[in-house]
Order: sequence, then C-alpha cells, then structure tokens
Amino acid sequence: MSLSRQNRTFSLLAIAAVVIAIAVGFWLLGSPAKRRQIRTDQQRLNDLKAIAMELRSLSASGLPAALSDDVRRKDPISGQPYEYRRIDKTHYELCATFTTDSSEDRLQPVASGKDHRWQHPSGQHCYQLDTRENPIGPQFD
Repeated sequence: MSLSRQNRTFSLLAIAAVVIAIAVGFWLLGSPAKRRQIRTDQQRLNDLKAIAMELRSLSASGLPAALSDDVRRKDPISGQPYEYRRIDKTHYELCATFTTDSSEDRLQPVASGKDHRWQHPSGQHCYQLDTRENPIGPQFD
C-alpha cells in the first residue's frame, strides 16, 4: 500500500472515529437544547425544594392558605408562580410544569444517590408533601 493510500485510509478512519464520538456524545448527553431543558427542569425542582424547606420551617404555626411573597417562587421560563395547595395542617401540594421526563436523563444515576421522590414526567406534575418530612432527604436532618 502506498503512503498516499495509507494517509487516505488513516484520514477516513479518523473522521469516522470523530463522527462516532460525536454521535455517542449526543446519545448520552442529548442535544444542547435538551440539556438546557433538563437544567431548567432542575431549576424548577430546586425552587420547589426551597419552597418545601421554607414551609417545613414555618410548619409550627401551621401551613398557610397561600404562599407569601417571601416564600413564593416563579417558573424560570413562564414567570408564573408555582402552584401550592394546602391539604390539611401538615400536608400540601406543590405543582410545576416540566419540559422533560426526569427518567430520560442519562446523566442522572439510577443508584441510591438519586432521590426518587422528586422524579417527574413531562408536563404538569404535583408533589404531595408533608411538613414532618425533610423534602431534600434524611441526610440533611
């Protein structure tokens, strides 16, 4: 095989390897737009957890009928406040509209480190919470 033919073969193999690496990267990580949607949904979850922690700290005096301005948070895209419904003196719902299904995020480990209480489908989803439980896990009690 001549040197020119070897160079051409090597170049084609290198290009194929790069194309395969890019394809595998998109398969594992998703497109940049999908990663942005996942980050936005993560922000929604962080907001809901922060509200839940605030409500837990206020629970000695009972759950409010509505969220006060200092507890209320808004969706990062729509700007609308998250939905809150008091069920009884210790139970309530927090709702948000998610863009992605959390089970489809390949970067999130399925192992015990992932808090399954906060998984969500795409679309409107409500979490039923209890002020007697730590919303972000027992390791923070």
